[in-house]
Amino acid sequence: MALHESGSTAGVLVRLSKGGRLTIHINSNAFGLAGKHWMEQLTPPNRAQWGNIFSFIDPAASRAQRRSACSELRGVYRGTDADLDECPGAMFFWDDDEMDAHVAPLDRSSNRSLGAAIGSNVRAVIGAYGGLGAHEGFPVQFRFS
Repeated sequence: MALHESGSTAGVLVRLSKGGRLTIHINSNAFGLAGKHWMEQLTPPNRAQWGNIFSFIDPAASRAQRRSACSELRGVYRGTDADLDECPGAMFFWDDDEMDAHVAPLDRSSNRSLGAAIGSNVRAVIGAYGGLGAHEGFPVQFRFS
């Protein structure tokens, strides 16, 4: 049973269990290439490389993480309809802090819609819980349909 649950916004549902785990359900078909990218990275066999994943609601740390992950490709797709999609996204951290997120150039629409849906749902659930300190995080489990 969920302690807190978001409404299903645009194909994303987030639940916080009484045990303190966030489960993020993503309808990958609702998000085109971004949904496919996340499903490929966060299901076997690729899922194992990330180890434990945690939520991280710290805008400054998220920006720094995004800069690090996207630095090699920054500017390469300038002037196109491509965005750099990092997975796991900048609002998550994982066991190997030396390993950057997987980055893929994707269409801007699917990338931004998936990021907004995950972000708003995770923030809503964590906000209902009472928030997090700057360096706290809930363990995260991803599910795809």
